[in-house]
Amino acid sequence: MRSEDIQHCFSRADDFMEAGRPAEAATDYGAAFAQMSGVEGLEAHALRLKFPPRVAFWRYLAFADAAIQAGNAQLAVKVIRGAFGLAKAGIQVVGNPYFHLKAGQTKWLLAEDPRAPGPGSPQDELARALIGGGIDLLDGAWPDQRAFILQVMKPPQGLTSWEQTRGRGGATSGELANALGWARTDIERLYRTFPPPDPRRQ
Repeated sequence: MRSEDIQHCFSRADDFMEAGRPAEAATDYGAAFAQMSGVEGLEAHALRLKFPPRVAFWRYLAFADAAIQAGNAQLAVKVIRGAFGLAKAGIQVVGNPYFHLKAGQTKWLLAEDPRAPGPGSPQDELARALIGGGIDLLDGAWPDQRAFILQVMKPPQGLTSWEQTRGRGGATSGELANALGWARTDIERLYRTFPPPDPRRQ
């Protein structure tokens, strides 16, 4: 498959996501990644992909979101692992709040007790998403996830509610400024602007 054909698969998958058809989007994302990664599939080393690592990273996260929304936890965890592997290619994965949101949702689907604390737990990932991306990003979580993490996490010092941080972004929301494809569309929907607010530049 040519690069143009792979890009067409990604674009069609993005359109499926906008139309609320995540299962079909996941199929197209999967077809594109299979062509890029060869026989090793989703866990192939990032440097073997036909697109730059930054592009691949956001494609992974769009694919993860499709799998999550389709309820395919086993696929979602493979895709999240693929995104995490791009750290070897110089991508700032840990600290990217959208990555932590999708990782938290994936782990929530898989956990026997998704509310259990601990490093690497759904709670840990969703807390990182909230701190890094702010309350606006957390609107992308499911209602039960959102309610749980807002109950667990105290608002910043001097504030009585996380709602008071709306529109301000989070500690690392600047990491979202280079999003593309469906991930960019989703991020813009959550923040109602793009790029998202970056407190480090305010």
